[in-house]
Amino acid sequence: MMIKYAKRFLCLLLVASLLCGCGRSHIKSSYIKEGFNLLVGLGEGLVKGLVNAWTSDGEDDDYVDVDLMEGDEKLTKQADQVYEALKEGDRESIKKMFSPYTAEQYDLDKEIKKLFKKIEGNVVSVQKAEGWTGGYQHDAEKGYLYVRSEESLRNIKTDTGKTYCMKLYGYYSNSQSEDKVGINLLYVWEEEKLNTDHEVYEIGDSV
Repeated sequence: MMIKYAKRFLCLLLVASLLCGCGRSHIKSSYIKEGFNLLVGLGEGLVKGLVNAWTSDGEDDDYVDVDLMEGDEKLTKQADQVYEALKEGDRESIKKMFSPYTAEQYDLDKEIKKLFKKIEGNVVSVQKAEGWTGGYQHDAEKGYLYVRSEESLRNIKTDTGKTYCMKLYGYYSNSQSEDKVGINLLYVWEEEKLNTDHEVYEIGDSV
């Protein structure tokens, strides 16, 4: 029914355009008014349908409902787990937190082993972990296409007097690429060298 009225209105506009172009505007104003009324009647539904057709792939499964506050809490716990793994020298626990995608791209056993060697001394303390999630929303009812995550561990102190910081970047959820959920980039630098050549080591990449 909507298509029927839309076609009718477009025809009215076409006829009006042709007549005006020839200098003979005999089309009744009531028809034009009717056409505009039809457009107003279709209005929101028509525009919404067109927008959805242009911006959506038509699959509701592409969106996930995520509680960002709950996500923040889980990310903070994950950052705490990374700290405990650093403190205990537990390379395997850190490895499990990386996304399957990153695990395929990098030799994580080798990379994490290098990371532990780059951090001088034994880890003895750390500032409270922090995490956040950022959602990319398509629809309030459907949820998010994906949710990026960032976790921070600051003031990682060792028994040699060194102080490090660490950022963990990745996805908390990703309906389009589930294999990227997890840590994709781990970045470490020395606290006092933040504004200089501060990088100590990094594993992975931002994807």
